[in-house]
Amino acid sequence: MSHIDLLINALTTILVTIDPPGLAPIFLSLTVGMSRHERFLVARRGTLIAFFILSAFALFGNGILGLLGISIGAFRIAGGLLLFWIAFEMIFEKRNERKERPARPRSPTTTSTTSQCSRWRCR
Repeated sequence: MSHIDLLINALTTILVTIDPPGLAPIFLSLTVGMSRHERFLVARRGTLIAFFILSAFALFGNGILGLLGISIGAFRIAGGLLLFWIAFEMIFEKRNERKERPARPRSPTTTSTTSQCSRWRCR
Protein backbone atom coordinates (compact mmCIF):
# COMPACT_ATOMS: atom_id res chain seq x y z
CA MET A 1 0.00 0.00 0.00
CA SER A 2 1.47 3.36 -0.97
CA HIS A 3 1.80 6.26 1.42
CA ILE A 4 -1.03 8.23 -0.21
CA ASP A 5 -3.39 5.24 0.10
CA LEU A 6 -2.47 4.83 3.75
CA LEU A 7 -3.07 8.54 4.38
CA ILE A 8 -6.47 8.48 2.64
CA ASN A 9 -7.45 5.34 4.58
CA ALA A 10 -6.42 6.88 7.92
CA LEU A 11 -8.15 10.21 7.27
CA THR A 12 -11.34 8.50 6.12
CA THR A 13 -11.35 6.31 9.22
CA ILE A 14 -10.88 9.32 11.52
CA LEU A 15 -13.57 11.31 9.70
CA VAL A 16 -16.09 8.46 9.96
CA THR A 17 -15.21 7.79 13.61
CA ILE A 18 -15.45 11.41 14.76
CA ASP A 19 -18.56 12.18 12.62
CA PRO A 20 -18.48 16.01 12.44
CA PRO A 21 -21.98 16.35 10.87
CA GLY A 22 -23.44 14.26 13.69
CA LEU A 23 -21.63 16.25 16.37
CA ALA A 24 -22.54 19.70 15.03
CA PRO A 25 -26.05 19.76 16.58
CA ILE A 26 -24.66 18.53 19.91
CA PHE A 27 -21.99 21.24 19.88
CA LEU A 28 -24.56 23.92 19.05
CA SER A 29 -26.90 22.75 21.81
CA LEU A 30 -24.08 22.77 24.38
CA THR A 31 -22.97 26.29 23.43
CA VAL A 32 -26.40 27.93 23.21
CA GLY A 33 -25.72 31.06 25.31
CA MET A 34 -22.21 31.67 24.02
CA SER A 35 -21.00 34.32 21.60
CA ARG A 36 -19.35 33.41 18.32
CA HIS A 37 -15.90 34.03 19.79
CA GLU A 38 -16.61 31.86 22.85
CA ARG A 39 -17.85 29.05 20.59
CA PHE A 40 -14.65 29.32 18.59
CA LEU A 41 -12.56 29.05 21.76
CA VAL A 42 -14.50 26.01 22.95
CA ALA A 43 -14.17 24.34 19.53
CA ARG A 44 -10.44 25.08 19.39
CA ARG A 45 -9.88 23.74 22.90
CA GLY A 46 -11.83 20.55 22.16
CA THR A 47 -9.95 20.07 18.90
CA LEU A 48 -6.57 20.46 20.58
CA ILE A 49 -7.48 18.05 23.38
CA ALA A 50 -8.74 15.48 20.86
CA PHE A 51 -5.57 15.93 18.76
CA PHE A 52 -3.29 15.29 21.73
CA ILE A 53 -5.27 12.25 22.86
CA LEU A 54 -5.25 10.75 19.35
CA SER A 55 -1.55 11.56 18.94
CA ALA A 56 -0.66 9.98 22.28
CA PHE A 57 -2.46 6.77 21.42
CA ALA A 58 -1.01 6.75 17.90
CA LEU A 59 2.51 7.01 19.34
CA PHE A 60 2.22 5.00 22.55
CA GLY A 61 -0.91 2.86 22.11
CA ASN A 62 0.90 -0.21 20.84
CA GLY A 63 3.32 -0.03 23.78
CA ILE A 64 0.49 0.36 26.28
CA LEU A 65 -1.33 -2.64 24.81
CA GLY A 66 1.93 -4.60 24.92
CA LEU A 67 2.41 -3.76 28.60
CA LEU A 68 -1.10 -4.98 29.31
CA GLY A 69 -0.51 -8.16 27.31
CA ILE A 70 -3.19 -7.39 24.70
CA SER A 71 -2.48 -8.13 21.05
CA ILE A 72 -3.78 -5.96 18.22
CA GLY A 73 -5.92 -8.86 16.99
CA ALA A 74 -7.57 -9.30 20.39
CA PHE A 75 -8.13 -5.54 20.59
CA ARG A 76 -9.85 -5.56 17.18
CA ILE A 77 -12.05 -8.50 18.15
CA ALA A 78 -13.04 -6.83 21.43
CA GLY A 79 -13.83 -3.59 19.58
CA GLY A 80 -15.97 -5.47 17.06
CA LEU A 81 -17.87 -7.25 19.82
CA LEU A 82 -18.43 -3.97 21.61
CA LEU A 83 -19.79 -2.33 18.44
CA PHE A 84 -22.04 -5.34 17.83
CA TRP A 85 -23.39 -5.17 21.38
CA ILE A 86 -24.11 -1.43 21.09
CA ALA A 87 -25.85 -1.91 17.74
CA PHE A 88 -27.83 -4.85 19.10
CA GLU A 89 -29.05 -2.80 22.06
CA MET A 90 -29.90 0.15 19.86
CA ILE A 91 -32.03 -2.01 17.59
CA PHE A 92 -33.94 -3.80 20.31
CA GLU A 93 -34.35 -0.89 22.73
CA LYS A 94 -36.08 1.10 19.99
CA ARG A 95 -38.36 -1.84 19.42
CA ASN A 96 -39.23 -2.10 23.12
CA GLU A 97 -39.83 1.65 23.39
CA ARG A 98 -42.36 1.48 20.54
CA LYS A 99 -44.13 -1.43 22.23
CA GLU A 100 -44.35 0.36 25.57
CA ARG A 101 -45.44 3.72 24.13
CA PRO A 102 -49.13 4.43 24.73
CA ALA A 103 -51.37 4.52 21.68
CA ARG A 104 -53.23 7.67 22.75
CA PRO A 105 -51.66 11.15 22.68
CA ARG A 106 -50.45 12.69 25.92
CA SER A 107 -52.68 15.02 27.86
CA PRO A 108 -51.90 18.78 27.69
CA THR A 109 -50.91 18.93 31.39
CA THR A 110 -48.30 16.20 30.96
CA THR A 111 -46.85 17.89 27.86
CA SER A 112 -46.59 21.32 29.50
CA THR A 113 -44.94 19.88 32.61
CA THR A 114 -42.34 17.86 30.72
CA SER A 115 -41.59 20.65 28.24
CA GLN A 116 -40.42 22.89 31.10
CA CYS A 117 -37.89 20.29 32.26
CA SER A 118 -34.68 19.84 30.35
CA ARG A 119 -32.51 16.80 30.72
CA TRP A 120 -30.60 18.13 33.73
CA ARG A 121 -32.85 20.68 35.37
CA CYS A 122 -36.41 21.98 35.59
CA ARG A 123 -37.27 25.64 35.18
